Amino acid sequence: MTTLQPNSAIEASEQAGLSRQFLTFLLADEEYAVDILRVQEIRGWMPVTRLPNTPDYLKGVLNLRGAIIPVIDLRQRFALEPWTTARPPWWWCSGSAAAGRTG
Repeated sequence: MTTLQPNSAIEASEQAGLSRQFLTFLLADEEYAVDILRVQEIRGWMPVTRLPNTPDYLKGVLNLRGAIIPVIDLRQRFALEPWTTARPPWWWCSGSAAAGRTG
């Protein structure tokens, strides 16, 4: 049995003529999309471990089943307005082991 890597899975679905699905999110009224085959997991808010001497947009790291995942606030990274609602943001984890805050 062959295990497909994320890029191989995308190529295989394109070759088979299958439609592609995307995870979409908004940042400052702009819509962005990530191929769903590159998304490992979508999670609600969870506490992160802060790291010293890191940029402000790097909120810290979290342990996701033994993998250390950096948590990046995309709004802060791209100098957008800060999160203003009481509803906690969602986090997504891509296959490249990066996490982003949406909203």
